[in-house]
Amino acid sequence: MPSGIVSLLNGEHCRQVEALWAELERTFGVCAIYRSPFPHLSYQVAERYDTPALEAALESLTARQPPFEVLTTGLGVFTGAKAVLYVPVVRSPALDALHRAVWEAATDAVSNAWTYYEPEWWMPHITLGHDDIDDHLPEIVDLLRRRTFDWRIRVDNIAFVCSEPDEAYQVCRLDFGG
Repeated sequence: MPSGIVSLLNGEHCRQVEALWAELERTFGVCAIYRSPFPHLSYQVAERYDTPALEAALESLTARQPPFEVLTTGLGVFTGAKAVLYVPVVRSPALDALHRAVWEAATDAVSNAWTYYEPEWWMPHITLGHDDIDDHLPEIVDLLRRRTFDWRIRVDNIAFVCSEPDEAYQVCRLDFGG
């Protein structure tokens, strides 16, 4: 199963995303998102990482990285075999620089990174639903389309999360500035 390098959402935005997940589960019975139950912004996803090498590289990166804010707006849908509903994150110079730095830091620790997270393809986002939303996607979008997703989110950490078939777990979380 895949693992990833992410920034975990904190405080208000973490609670908002978790409340949305719970509402979608109550209203439509969709719950696949709970397989990766940490509201987050992904920088890289891969089949395998050398965890000790990755942690050392991320420690070096986060020690010199200052916190910054990102903006979100609207809703988006990734199409494909299974739809993904998400809140788009607006790319900025600070976010792009961090994303590139994560990819460079992980170079020697990653195996089979997913190409659509590569810097030229990456679309930063916060996932609201995936896998089991297809049958309810029009109704879910109708429910959420009147809501505002114009958020200012403080990015102040990098985490490494792993997924198994029925659970996800956090291997490490490193706050910016050491």
